[in-house]
Amino acid sequence: MVYIFSAIVTGFQGTLLAGLLLAFGVLAVVGNVISGPLTDRYGSFRVGVGFMILQVAALGSVALVHGNFAGLTVAFLFWGFAAFGSGVPVQHRLIAVDPRQASTAISWYSTALYLDVSVAPLLGAAALTAGSLALIPAAGALVTLLGLGTFLLGFRSPRTGSHHPRTVNDASRNVRNRSWVPVTSPTIVKGIPASSRASGRSRSGLG
Repeated sequence: MVYIFSAIVTGFQGTLLAGLLLAFGVLAVVGNVISGPLTDRYGSFRVGVGFMILQVAALGSVALVHGNFAGLTVAFLFWGFAAFGSGVPVQHRLIAVDPRQASTAISWYSTALYLDVSVAPLLGAAALTAGSLALIPAAGALVTLLGLGTFLLGFRSPRTGSHHPRTVNDASRNVRNRSWVPVTSPTIVKGIPASSRASGRSRSGLG
């Protein structure tokens, strides 16, 4: 969806298209890097909700300012930051629900992620066919809201008994205290402190 929208809005002009994708990509890296320490400090509930709300706002801004390249570039910065920052707290939460099933949970997360990547172009094309370029980011915002709702429902799991941030932080600390939790994806390394990370690498065979 990122490429479809940016290619069309720039008229397939190489320099403008590269500028938008660069803005998105650079802040995506920043979001992914800092979301781990933020999740360690504030818990997956607050960080995950915050990033998802920011992503909805960014996509809404993209829909509103897509005719202004400077404004669109700023919106793309926040979009990339939020989109890639939200992955770490989501994975952190999946592990915290049941650390013994961490590998299985993250495997399903990866499956859902790739399914999303494959479906997104179809959704973007459908929105474009409906007649408005602004419908592409609007559709993305709607899907993000659905994801946020699902994320919030996950905190009412009987395993934690509450969605209160304090309960979530307690679960997160339990994960960090279990050094044997396998690390199966590079993206969740940022959400696990160095002491657990080292043990996880050696036991998971990632080196």
